Amino acid sequence: MSQRTESRRLQVATRLAGVYGTRTLPDTSTTPWSNLEKIARSTLVARDGRARLLLSGSWSAEQPGEHTIDIRFHAPVRLRRLRIVFEETAITRTQELTVWATGHRGERHKELVRRTFTFSPCGATSVVEDYACEIEEVSGIHIRVVPDIDGRPSQAHIRTLQLAAD
Repeated sequence: MSQRTESRRLQVATRLAGVYGTRTLPDTSTTPWSNLEKIARSTLVARDGRARLLLSGSWSAEQPGEHTIDIRFHAPVRLRRLRIVFEETAITRTQELTVWATGHRGERHKELVRRTFTFSPCGATSVVEDYACEIEEVSGIHIRVVPDIDGRPSQAHIRTLQLAAD
């Protein structure tokens, strides 16, 4: 394993350690990922208010600017893990990610994650956000992506969006 890959694994494991109490990065191949299309309705809302149904675990913005992915579960779930892989190979930009969980039919909100990270075509071209948690009675997940906090017109690219819930 390269030094860069090992360094990235430790960064992700450190973020997990705050929630999970361990420095071991859980294996994604053994996690029972939920089928989002079966347990929830996922909608992508663009900054201009246009919404469209999101049917897969990957997504690229059709237009520049802030987007929100709104995942509403058909029935409340216990959220155990959330994994998002972002990719940017063309430009250098700093992106902001915010994730909220809602409970009790949307009446309660809990911010789970707020992070910024910088992409660089000659360096970091992907970012793995992987969080283990135990949150009961989750009725929705809201993922807000600001692709460039400097306000330049940029588009976000999610290679993988997975969650484990029961």
